[in-house]
Amino acid sequence: MIAAFRSVQRALLRILKHIKKSSQTVPTPYIIISIVFALINISLPIARDVMIPSDIPFVTLAPLLCSLIPFFPHPASIAYSACWLVLLIAPHASVSDMIITNLLFHFFLGRFLPVNKLAIVFLFNESAYALALASTKPPTQEIRTFLFNAISGIILITIGVTVYQAEKYWKNKFRATEQRLNEVRDEIAKEMHDLVAYSMSQTVLRARLAAENPSYPQEARNDFSALAGNG
Repeated sequence: MIAAFRSVQRALLRILKHIKKSSQTVPTPYIIISIVFALINISLPIARDVMIPSDIPFVTLAPLLCSLIPFFPHPASIAYSACWLVLLIAPHASVSDMIITNLLFHFFLGRFLPVNKLAIVFLFNESAYALALASTKPPTQEIRTFLFNAISGIILITIGVTVYQAEKYWKNKFRATEQRLNEVRDEIAKEMHDLVAYSMSQTVLRARLAAENPSYPQEARNDFSALAGNG
């Protein structure tokens, strides 16, 4: 028992360490959006006074899994899809428990997953939803919810992909600009070094010529000679 507890503790510490490290690369707006959607997903059933005990795991777990996608894109997406699948086959659970977080989930799919993998996840989830409806006689409202989930998913995935491409473009542009600035800085430093070296060489040359010029007093010629020797 103690060994199992320690292994779980180490796993949690590794996860927290990874989240702390990833939070430096995950933009803050994504974290804020996850918190907002989690609060909405939890508060709506409470405000409507329609939450039953079987809803609680999905209402609370779905936002948590979705908020982990920016930190663990692949495993968190798989875990969220598994939660969605359990919701579809659970006898007393309602699709509305996760329909709000599905909006954020689809956006995160487009933002953090490659196109081929997000397509597989999306098609799997929608196929499972369609099969769940086909196994019963769904009312019109359920069909509308299915269509809303599918259409909004396509739109939000597209938005997520667009945001990813835009962020990638501006990051590359920033890197290129920074690289160009470094090149210009190095070029200026090299030119200044060459200019200073040229000025020093000219000063030494003139001091040598002046030291050999008999028209200058001996004391001045000694100073010129010392200057040429120091150069």
